[in-house]
Amino acid sequence: SRDWTYEGAKKDSNEASVEKLSYRPFDNKYVLYSKKSKGVIAYPRYEIMRNFLEEQNIAINLIRSVRGTEIPVFATKNITDKTIISPKDNANVFPLYLYPTEGEEKLGETRKPNLDEKIWSKIDKSAKLKTTPEQIFDYIYGVLHTPSYREKYKEFLKIDFPRIPYPENKAEFERIVAIGNK
Repeated sequence: SRDWTYEGAKKDSNEASVEKLSYRPFDNKYVLYSKKSKGVIAYPRYEIMRNFLEEQNIAINLIRSVRGTEIPVFATKNITDKTIISPKDNANVFPLYLYPTEGEEKLGETRKPNLDEKIWSKIDKSAKLKTTPEQIFDYIYGVLHTPSYREKYKEFLKIDFPRIPYPENKAEFERIVAIGNK
């Protein structure tokens, strides 16, 4: 990396810990990880990856603009390498939960779903259910792996982040949640 230096890594190594890293799909490795930029890791993206260090979490990994014909989507539960789903493109990591910072913990904050409440409420109304964050995650992941969705929106998916349709009814929602969960 352009900003990584041996001296910076040496200074930072006392602050680092060994962490599991999702390196490529189904290929986990261990890495010396620190929250400090230009240290052991040039850009550790701690503001996002901290949500995986001490807590259980899951994330969807997507690429905004896809070069190939396949739309890569992958779920992880560890800190994640930027090239997890494409060696040429940086993945965006969308954790299901955001955990409080040290300052927020002192104020009594707890983890919160990384979901827009208005959209979540609209999905609940469409599905005629009171859903959990995990069900919404499974629904999104399921939609992204549904062949009809991929075919219908394949040109759009090559140039921007996917848009997730609202479920038409409870049965459709539950069917897609089952796909995403699997």
